[in-house]
Amino acid sequence: MPTSSHKPEQHDRRSPARQPLLSGLLEILFPRICICCSAHLASTEQYLCRFCRKKRFESVVDSMADPVLLPSFIEFRISLWKFEKGGELQGLLHKLKYGSLYGLGNEIGMELGYRMKRLLYGEGYGRHDGLLVPVPLHPRQVRSRGGNQARAIAEGVSAVTGWETVPERFVRRNRDTRSQTGLHREERLENVSGIFDVDLRGVEAAEKRGMAGKGVAAGDGRETGRSVEASGVGTGDTGPGQADRAPQGRIGGLGEQAGGPALWVVIDDVFTTGATTFELAKTLREGGAGHIGIATAATA
Repeated sequence: MPTSSHKPEQHDRRSPARQPLLSGLLEILFPRICICCSAHLASTEQYLCRFCRKKRFESVVDSMADPVLLPSFIEFRISLWKFEKGGELQGLLHKLKYGSLYGLGNEIGMELGYRMKRLLYGEGYGRHDGLLVPVPLHPRQVRSRGGNQARAIAEGVSAVTGWETVPERFVRRNRDTRSQTGLHREERLENVSGIFDVDLRGVEAAEKRGMAGKGVAAGDGRETGRSVEASGVGTGDTGPGQADRAPQGRIGGLGEQAGGPALWVVIDDVFTTGATTFELAKTLREGGAGHIGIATAATA
């Protein structure tokens, strides 16, 4: 009797029908939990649960009024949480800064982005495009840490607001400085004096070409592996995918001096005395930027 050359089909173990079972098994063996409280994470969450994003840390009052006296060229300062030395938030930001958890920075940035939209749209700022300027690190610091935490936060803000993050090549730190920790105010100011170089004309030209860089983690050239826009963090505020750009508002193009976007927002993880963010804002202003603000994850 002739034998058939046809072989019976083997069931593909990677078949879609088996995926829910495999996912469930992995969830039992390796549960996805919040990095702060160990609660189980929703499918749209990556590092922080909703409770920790919204209620665990002491929130800064939603207001454009700033108890810190800002230089005249800085129009506002926005922050998410109050920073306490030795507190849980310090530990969380330490993991972001030195643990290469840049997806965590994206999630924090999205929360900051929702707060920025609430406050800036209420003041009329949000009705025009802006640019996000993460405080740059010296290349030596980027190599040792694996990336820049401020850029990771900025990418999260970008996912919510739709504003572009300025590429690293246009805003650079020209020398490696010692840590600001433990320095008095005057020492901090001296430590960061003149440390930034900016190329606003280059930014303007890149904007016209369409700046690339969204979805890159912390400015180190690596793909995040997961779209920030798709993470779903912040649902219940405006929701992901709502990063549509509003029409031009009461302020014209960025900086009457330089042209380009209407607002530059300096992004960092923690605002302490403001020495570093003020220095970068001053350098932007000297380069021709008109309207400048500061947004940070925390305020010490």
